[in-house]
Amino acid sequence: MKILFLNDKGHDDVKNWSGTTAHMARMLEERGHQLSYIDHLTGNFFLRCFYRGLGILIGKQVKANREPNVLKSMARRRDREKKKFDYDLIFTPNSMCLCYLEDEKPSVLYTDATYGGMEGFYPSFTNVSARTSKNGNFHEKMALTTCTRAIYSSRWARQTAIDCYGIDGDKLDVVNFGANVAVSYDEDQIMKLAKKRWEEKEKHLLFVGVEWERKGGPKALEAVRILAGRGYPVKLAVAGCQPGLSEEEKKAARLYGYLSKKDAGQAERLRRLYEESFLFFMPSLYECTAIVYAEAAAFGLPSVASDAGGVSNMVIEGESGLLLAADAPPGQYADLLERLLTDREAYLSLCRKTIACSRRLFTWESVGERVDRVLEAAVREKQKTL
Repeated sequence: MKILFLNDKGHDDVKNWSGTTAHMARMLEERGHQLSYIDHLTGNFFLRCFYRGLGILIGKQVKANREPNVLKSMARRRDREKKKFDYDLIFTPNSMCLCYLEDEKPSVLYTDATYGGMEGFYPSFTNVSARTSKNGNFHEKMALTTCTRAIYSSRWARQTAIDCYGIDGDKLDVVNFGANVAVSYDEDQIMKLAKKRWEEKEKHLLFVGVEWERKGGPKALEAVRILAGRGYPVKLAVAGCQPGLSEEEKKAARLYGYLSKKDAGQAERLRRLYEESFLFFMPSLYECTAIVYAEAAAFGLPSVASDAGGVSNMVIEGESGLLLAADAPPGQYADLLERLLTDREAYLSLCRKTIACSRRLFTWESVGERVDRVLEAAVREKQKTL
């Protein structure tokens, strides 16, 4: 299939969205599709600067990428450039790339959230201006009405499209994202790593996140400190950020800072953390789809996480990890972790289930098979309307 891929960033930028867009594009190419790209669809630069300045002036967020003038300028460029390509279908991870679109070809959106689901949920979508709220919801509904099908990475995100915009559920699919790491362990290798993790005297619980507060870092650290107080030799291994901790808090942590996958040495350090840590522990307060859960699963590393937003589609209860309610206190996490720290067979069984779950759900190859079925359905549905 000839696919026109629209994106507001570079499609091959591994820093964008934890590399998810780049892996989407690669996944489609590896499925045999012929891709053409229109990248950096951001709209008029001066208009974006104006709206950012307006937000500073009024003390409220004014999101430029939701403004009609900005989106119309984006659409004009998109419509000019798409005339250069021969394509069967339009594909995008950004709903705003579909605004003001008129095209006889089918279009598919594949993303992790709706504007309505984010507003008031994510910290970056609070304190928004009334105009941004109005424009954001208006254009999100426009995009969802325009596209032939929308794929979300979680049931939570799909439900917000129904609840916030009245979109017919038959138009909406759920396909989780894959892990943005290249690993190929067989079950024997994973179980060898798992047994070694169990035998380590000091067990490390791995946290990988840039946003310490939003990702539940303070809660994770407190749970580890509770366990340490009960006599367990555990530490929280923190990568991705450098939180400001007190001297007392630092005793319960191992700080590795930001580790870039583009740097060979740092990527190797991160890989070793996944291999050597006892569990992945990130009880996010707010989350759409955190790829790190899938990455942990690729190493046979079970996750302990909060059932916030779309997490339950990336941490499958009892199969790739364990979940507690989003508002669960540190003590409940400590109790849950303690059960795994004291039950060797339960821990090893969960590691074995995790690698099986990873292969079934969290490789981009398995994701691609499911996405292909949606693309084919979109083509058939569009043909019926012509």
